[in-house]
Amino acid sequence: MTDLPIIDISPLFGTDIKSKLKVASQIDLACRNNGFFEIENHKIDLLDSLNFQAFRFFKNLSHEQKISLSPKKWNAKSDFTYRGYFPASVNGKEGYDIGNPRFDETHELVKNKSSLYEAFVWPDENLLPGFRNFFTEFYEKMSLLSKVLLSGFALALGKEESFFDEKIRDFDCLHTCRLNFYPFLDNIDAVEIATDGTRLGCETHRDGGLITILFQPIKGLQVESKNDNWIDVKPSSKNFIVNTGLCMQRWTNNVYKAANHRVRHVRNI
Repeated sequence: MTDLPIIDISPLFGTDIKSKLKVASQIDLACRNNGFFEIENHKIDLLDSLNFQAFRFFKNLSHEQKISLSPKKWNAKSDFTYRGYFPASVNGKEGYDIGNPRFDETHELVKNKSSLYEAFVWPDENLLPGFRNFFTEFYEKMSLLSKVLLSGFALALGKEESFFDEKIRDFDCLHTCRLNFYPFLDNIDAVEIATDGTRLGCETHRDGGLITILFQPIKGLQVESKNDNWIDVKPSSKNFIVNTGLCMQRWTNNVYKAANHRVRHVRNI
């Protein structure tokens, strides 16, 4: 296992610009390397409950109950097309994409049927009591963390720390909070056999957004290094992994590239 660079981002929550610039320089170095780093002192205090709440969804709901939360691609009866549940048959993992909690039937962009804006459908409260409240709070705290992180990215790029503010707005932001579950099932083949022979539970890919903030307490994640080797990322139960996506690559004119990564098809027990 390889340790990614660990960045203490606590100064980004404060007002000392010199301390913020030191953090920004660490972000810049990591992003010019392979675009992956770990953050500590992120002020997210819900991680002890996160796994429990996610497992409730994947373990307590029946397949039919989860499929009822799927977009049209997997549920012909669905009224929505973008976010929701997807089964393990898609790429070896189950997932549940949680959209902006502000998107309901009263939201102007939803009422106008703007592209990608749909009222989000939650599990029945009677089936998963407290689930919606927990992930609404978690979504809001992670949204705030993303803004704080992006202020560090802005400084790293020589911009004002508020550079991303007008581009990442609460009322119309398309952040997605994804819950992933990797069931090691003998009847589900690896979704990809890499050229080096590695069996993968999540295909080799680059993320599409600005940044991804990942809580990864299990093994399996690999990141491609500059010399085309694959690095096993050490799991952490308290820190987040951050990586840049294709949108960040485009906005920075390829200065910060989106790195390839993948997940090995392994048993986590």
